[in-house]
Amino acid sequence: NKSLWNRRRFDLRDLNLSGPFPAELIRLIVYEGAECVVSGNQGFTLPNDLGEVLAGLLDSIVLNDFLLHGPLEPLAGMADDLKFVSLKDNSLSGDLSPIASLRMLEELRLARNCLESSLLPLAELPTLRVLDLDNNAIGGDLAPLAGLVNLEEVRLSKNRLTGTLAAL
Repeated sequence: NKSLWNRRRFDLRDLNLSGPFPAELIRLIVYEGAECVVSGNQGFTLPNDLGEVLAGLLDSIVLNDFLLHGPLEPLAGMADDLKFVSLKDNSLSGDLSPIASLRMLEELRLARNCLESSLLPLAELPTLRVLDLDNNAIGGDLAPLAGLVNLEEVRLSKNRLTGTLAAL
């Protein structure tokens, strides 16, 4: 029911909800400042139509502590738009490959998730200034970050990275 999306406040606590989080509701939260509380639910995935619904509308997406789980693939549909992504304190999983298509990305904050990947996909992000991947399961070495000359802030603690700092 599209009339539901005319609301500005959504209290959806403790309802045992799950499945894809509606892209239209994400638009209301991020673009129009709607308030949404989702604590006490089973968890949500990023919707496959995220790029279709939000294309051209947003340059940032902030859904911290939103009970999100599943892969990052729906973000790839927003390749030309996103400059700031913050999905901290969720249970997102999989690898960072979909992030490589976000060529305009300046800040990536995915701390405290369940991501298992190398840093290699990030080498494709020439404008990246802030990288926060604390508390994940990121592995491999630091070498893919060496070419990111705009990086000002890097947070990689509590991961599975190896190698030497000389790689940077």
